[in-house]
Amino acid sequence: MNALSIDGELPTAVSIHLNFLQLSTIILNFLVSQDEEHYLHKTTLHLWHSRVSVAHHRLLQFPAGEHSTTLWEVVNASFGKTVPMFCDSKTSNFADRQLSSLVNLEYGLAHYYFEKLKGSKPLFAKSKSLSGLQVELTGREGKKTKFQQKSISQMVLIASSEKENPDDEVELIKSNDHDNNDNNDNNDNNKPLSQEHPDEHNPLHEVTQFDDEAYNNQPLLSPLDLSIVLALCLDVKNSNPSDGLTATEMIPYLERVLIQHVDWTIYSTALLERAWLECERSNTRERSILQIQALVDQHTTRLTLTQSTYQSVNDSAKVQDRIKWLHAIVYPPRWSIKADLALRYAKIGVTSTAAELFAELEMWDEVVECYQHSGDNTKAEALVRERLAVFEVSERSER
Repeated sequence: MNALSIDGELPTAVSIHLNFLQLSTIILNFLVSQDEEHYLHKTTLHLWHSRVSVAHHRLLQFPAGEHSTTLWEVVNASFGKTVPMFCDSKTSNFADRQLSSLVNLEYGLAHYYFEKLKGSKPLFAKSKSLSGLQVELTGREGKKTKFQQKSISQMVLIASSEKENPDDEVELIKSNDHDNNDNNDNNDNNKPLSQEHPDEHNPLHEVTQFDDEAYNNQPLLSPLDLSIVLALCLDVKNSNPSDGLTATEMIPYLERVLIQHVDWTIYSTALLERAWLECERSNTRERSILQIQALVDQHTTRLTLTQSTYQSVNDSAKVQDRIKWLHAIVYPPRWSIKADLALRYAKIGVTSTAAELFAELEMWDEVVECYQHSGDNTKAEALVRERLAVFEVSERSER
């Protein structure tokens, strides 16, 4: 923990396997310090150096609006060497352009993590251009609810990936048939658990149904292009005030990702972003919190609220499948999602569950507040005394 302290901040207390991050940092720092011509000619060393530094920063407990200047200098310098090496916009080779697109995408996300939001937008645009992704946000008549009689104009994102071989047949994905989504998967990954809208509670379709079937049957997107679509959705949030209009504009990007499933973590990211947006509406708040709970539960092997059988645990995608595109998307660490979930439970009055989650995260101040709100002052006082005793013991041991 102390070795990974940067600019006065420690990694979060519930981080595990920090030895791997420390080992990666030591190895990559050593290699980067060596003769570049000997070690770095056309390798992804600097890219991995930036990835490790970004992961390191995401573990630090900086207050909102602050970041590590030291790590940003490392990340910026690493991408400064990676971009010229791999990002030749003049290349006509499909694979090279895809790699260039990925590098620009990750560089844009690094700007986001370090709150350099103005730098993200041009990098996301360049990534889209290099990948050959074609997107258009427009309006078409359709229905958002299951009982809607008259179609009205709805926003839709029309998107298609560039094919490596122009003669390849374009495979379509049907947004109104969830069984077809599984048949069209590009790998054997199972989907993360998606909380459906129950008919008796909410009449919303899972995704907007358009009158013109062409907009319900769009071409499959590659995992890279799905990641870029999520980045463009993130850019909408970064570039606009937090209100209903911004959420309305973000939804088409998320729906375009959710109508197909080619990667576990990309799909999970879209589910999480949609849940955050839906949590702002009273008629979808309960479902959205259950969705976040399901996303927290999918990282554990013990049965939880949203995992009714051990088969639901066994059906989860393997770790090596989940991390394939992890650096190309903004998916929070599990402890971060759990903290967000606990805050949302506390806001709707489910204080006992919130207190349990806060306790698992060692967020003791929040646990005490939950006990106080639930009227259990005895528990709150006992916890404060317990934490003070632990603090005193640690102070004596340090002396």
